[in-house]
Amino acid sequence: MAKILLLCALFFLSLIIQGELFSNASYFVNCQCEGVSNITVVQAKVQKKWPVTITINCICTRKDIKLDCKGFQVVNIVNPPYLGNQNDDCIVTYNGGVLPAKAQLAFTYVSNSPFGFRIISTTIACS
Repeated sequence: MAKILLLCALFFLSLIIQGELFSNASYFVNCQCEGVSNITVVQAKVQKKWPVTITINCICTRKDIKLDCKGFQVVNIVNPPYLGNQNDDCIVTYNGGVLPAKAQLAFTYVSNSPFGFRIISTTIACS
């Protein structure tokens, strides 16, 4: 009986060491960052400039962040150029498109009125 328990324990440990048993990162981290609800976009007018801050409000790294930018011209961004156009979407290009957990990304654009940036999709990269 002791030999069987020892063999089971060794097998279990070998799976852990090889990463087979816990290959999904959510076993290790309470990664509750589903969808786009944990990302906020805040902006406030300063003369004709609109500072924008995108904040990751959860413990997961995010990548491939897309915003609805139909009608927005990326050329209006004055500092710094962290967005790229893809049809009617804007793609976060800062840091290769990756924002770590709890990160903030800020940029400024010029306009007479605010643009309604809305996060439409992102990929979660739990770490």
